[in-house]
This record gives sequence, C-alpha cells and structure tokens, in this order.
Amino acid sequence: MSFGIGTGDIIVLATLTWKIYRLCKDSSAEFQRISNDIQALHTALLETKELLDENESLNPKRRDRLLELEKRILDTLRELESMLEKYESLPTPAQTAWDRMRWGLQDVSAIRDRLLALTMDVQVLNQLISKYVIPLIASRANSLVLTSLLAHP
Repeated sequence: MSFGIGTGDIIVLATLTWKIYRLCKDSSAEFQRISNDIQALHTALLETKELLDENESLNPKRRDRLLELEKRILDTLRELESMLEKYESLPTPAQTAWDRMRWGLQDVSAIRDRLLALTMDVQVLNQLISKYVIPLIASRANSLVLTSLLAHP
C-alpha cells in the first residue's frame, strides 16, 4: 500500500540536502560549521529511504508525520539555500570581515538549531518505522521458510 510519500520524495530531499551540504562546505567559515549538521540530516534521510524501500506500508499517523517532516525539511533547506545565495552575493569590499561574520552567525544559528531538530525528528521517525518494519520482514521470512518446508517435506 502506497501512502502518499515514497522513496522518490526522500531521494529528492536527500539530493537537495547533499547539494546544500556541498554549497556550505565550499562557502565561508560560518556556513562550513553547519555542514556536519547537514550531512547528519542527509544520512538520516538515506536511512529513511532504505526503510521505505523495505516496506512502503505505514499507518496513517506515521505517514502524516513523514509528510509534515518532509515539508519542514524542504522549507528549512530552501531557506538555507536562499541564505547561502544572499551571503555569497554580499559585496566583499564594501563589508568588513566582522560584518560578514556577524551577519552569518546571527542568521545561521537559527537554521542550525532547526537542522539539528529536524535530524532528530527524522531519526525518531526512522526508529518508529523500524519497529513496524522489522516484525513484518520477520513474518514474511517465517512464511517463506514455512512454505519451503511444506513444499519439500
């Protein structure tokens, strides 16, 4: 049963996360500091993709949480991407290093907090999905073993 969000949606988020990670990694020191947080979110999203690949059947509560989480992640990543573009377009000769650093630290800290919270939310949801998926996989494996034993007594 498909539930409105699938591995394709997670792949889009993971791809965008990786793009922004690379932008941060290649950017100023202020943005480089959050690249590890972005990488952690990317890793958590890849884990979600693997769990969804194993079984795309979730109860409606988890489906709704995943859809809400997807929207929050996308909004945060788009905001960070916009900040990166805005920050990189600052006229360096007109701005002192201190002004650039202060601007980056003020705006980036709020995004960083949201990234950390989103990563934790994805990890918690992954744990909940795992608790649901693992018994299903075990049940399927037991059925296959039983079928095999009955077919070849």
